Parts: sequence; structure tokens; C-alpha cells
Amino acid sequence: MIISTVLSEKPLVEGNSVTLAICRAGTKAYDEKGKEYTITQSAIDSSADTYSGGIITINHKVKENGKITKSWQDGEFIKATVEGLSQACVDAINSAAYRGVSQESTDAEFADKNSTDIIKLKGTGVTFVFYPENPACPLNKGCGVPIASTMVTADGNYERHSFDVAVENNAGTLVKVSEISVYLDGDEIGDKDILKKRILQEAMFIGAGQYKIFNVDTSLETGDVIPADKEVVHDVNISVSMLKSFNFPLNTPNQKLQSNEPGGVNIADDDVTKLESTISEQKTENKNLKSTIDELRQELKEKDGKIESTVNAAVKAALESHDKALKEQTERDSILTELKSTVSDETLAGFKDVPTFALKSTLAAIKESAGKRVGANSGTGVQSTTDEEDYASLGVTSIEVE
Repeated sequence: MIISTVLSEKPLVEGNSVTLAICRAGTKAYDEKGKEYTITQSAIDSSADTYSGGIITINHKVKENGKITKSWQDGEFIKATVEGLSQACVDAINSAAYRGVSQESTDAEFADKNSTDIIKLKGTGVTFVFYPENPACPLNKGCGVPIASTMVTADGNYERHSFDVAVENNAGTLVKVSEISVYLDGDEIGDKDILKKRILQEAMFIGAGQYKIFNVDTSLETGDVIPADKEVVHDVNISVSMLKSFNFPLNTPNQKLQSNEPGGVNIADDDVTKLESTISEQKTENKNLKSTIDELRQELKEKDGKIESTVNAAVKAALESHDKALKEQTERDSILTELKSTVSDETLAGFKDVPTFALKSTLAAIKESAGKRVGANSGTGVQSTTDEEDYASLGVTSIEVE
């Protein structure tokens, strides 16, 4: 992959669409090993339309929404329109965090086998470079600058200021926490107010806090104590942090930044393959989980139906049993009432544990036996043709029957 960075005039932003220059003749470009090349006019002339359909990333690391819908040559530039960007990305492009756009390409062709002049390439996409990353090449080689609204001329007419940023720790010692660089161009050169404003803009991305600004000391690493004899250049008090303004990941501000380092780290092809495989596995797992959830929901629904049916059946059986018991008790009470008029209390007490159907048969038998008796002569009582043993078998005596 070959990358090069350019910052044209302020990008034309319309909704979630951005139109800007993405490549320029004469700028330096770099491969993944850091080897330097030069983009020639021939590459601009022959390769402008190859970027159409290309992907969009942030700092060569994070995939962003949208794609290049159109690319074309405009003199020494290749320009492009990017559509479908997220609102977070558009907001970042409109902020001081924006540091340029870097083209990404492959299949570079050179003037000859020993040349580093690129005469043709195949565009694959662009990446938007944001703080804390820096453009892929320094300003005097044709690349962009940290502040989107600042222009740098091709002859490198700019002024660079580098500073150490320090905070006071719990022991009262000043410790270096970051290093920043700001640039002044043209009429801005020598303007102390603009310089202070640029320092403030950079410090806002470190986070809220009180900072001491010193002229850079290249011997100091992040975490080193600031020498006592160093003079404070500026005091900066940041009450509103810009560190978490955007919804895509940026490098931590604690790492040491070099302004001439490439503006991002490319993900190795093997790592990309692993990531794609992992994403695919996760999609499959999510699909399986969804299927399992649907099955469980259906099973639960069926069980709920069975439970409801079982409960209804149990309630119905209980009601029927209750009605049957109530009917039987009513019938038993009626039989006992009738028997009470025909048998002694002692005999009636003996019927306590006799089933209802047996009591019913007993009453019927008594009634039938009573019906067999022949009418009695006057004054001699009831005469029966039934033997005494027949009454005994029914649990009553002839006297009781009478």
C-alpha cells in the first residue's frame, strides 16, 4: 500500500457528503515499511478515476461509513466526493482535530526499476487524518498542516513551534505529559496571539486540566520531570475537554508524538483476515442465538398452552367432583330422613358407614317388604307373609316394620 497526505482548501461539506482534493503531484508518499516515493503528474493524469468506489477509514485504522462516489483530475490534484459519512466524522472534519486526507493505493508503477517516482497507481480509498495523528509527510514536502483552515504554500513558507506540556503532580513536581506542535503561515508568522490560540486548540485535545507549556526539550520523555530552571512559556487552563468529542477511537494523548511520523498504522492483511473471520463467526453465533431464542419462545408458548389446558381440566374435574359429592350428600340425607321414620335410632346409627347406594337399596327393600304385608283383621295389627328371618336380613324387626 502507498499512502500520501494532502490538505486542500477547506473541504466542501454538504450534509454527510464531502468533496476535497485527495492527492497532489509532487507530494511524498510512503509504503508500509516507511520507504519514501514521489507522486508525479503522470500518476495524477493516469490514476484519477481509479479511486471511485473506494473505502473510507479514520487514521488508516478504523472503517468509516460511506465511500468515494466520484474521483477526477483537476490540474495537479486528484479530487473526490465522499458520500454517506457518519455525523461524527463530518463534525470532526469541521473541527481543529482534522489534519488532512490521505489517499491509499496499490499496484504502483515507477519510471524505471531504480526510480522512486510513481507514474501510475490504483486507488483503493482514502483515510481522514485526525488528532493525535499527523500527516504522512512533513510540511516542506507538500503535505497538510494540523489546523484545517491554515494553508501552507508549496515552498514551505510556514513557522513551526514545538512545546512540552506539563502538569503538577501530587508532590508538586512538574511532569511532562505530552508534546505538541503548532504552525503559523504567511501573515500569521510572529503573531503571538494566534500562536497562543493554536496552543490552546492543541491542549484541548489532551483533556481538561491546568497545564504549563515549555519550549520543547528533545531529551525529555513523557513522564520525565521538567527541570527547575526551565521557563514557563504559557499557562493553559482547559475547563472543557475535546478529548472525547468523536465516536471513533483515537490514539491516547500520552504517547510521544513525532510530527514527521506517518499519520496512521496500517492493519496487516493477516490481522484483517482474522478480524473478518471473527466478525463472520460472531454473526453466525448471533444468528444461532436468535434461532435458539425463537425456539425457546415457541416452546414456552406451547407449554403455557398446555399448562392452561391442564389447569382448566383440573378445575372442571374439581367442580364436577364437588357437584357429585353435594348431590350424593343430599340424596343420602333424604334416605336417612326416610329411614328414620321406619327404624330405631340404634339401627339408624348403624347405617352411619353404609354407602349411599346400599342405604338406597335398603330403603327400597323395606318399602317392598312393607308392600307384601296382607291387610290385618280389626284390632289384631298388621299381618305379614314375610318371615322374621327376612326382616333380620335387612337389619330390622317385624315390630319396626309395623
